[in-house]
Amino acid sequence: MDDRDSVSRLDRSEIESAARYVPPSDARVVERMRLGSEWLEAAVVAGHVPYLEGIVLALRARHRLYRQAIVEHEAHGSVEDARRATSVRDEYRRIASLLEGLADEIEELGRR
Repeated sequence: MDDRDSVSRLDRSEIESAARYVPPSDARVVERMRLGSEWLEAAVVAGHVPYLEGIVLALRARHRLYRQAIVEHEAHGSVEDARRATSVRDEYRRIASLLEGLADEIEELGRR
């Protein structure tokens, strides 16, 4: 099974699962989720913050897509494209830094 297939199936099931928790008054969010266009952004803007597990799931799915793209570039001899695709590492580090700061903040609040 191709990683892209498993990510697509995972995304669809997650979207339907998440849609159950969106209030009927926010039907526009569910519609955007089902269309697949910027559904996470739409949900957050509407005030629906995903569970941390959902964020982890999205990061893992995105990582699989990046890995697959790098492998495909390498298989086609596109070494420069593969190298460019690894630039996501900077975003990973930015996210890790953000999370470290947030963890430090929560830890500090817990010491009060």
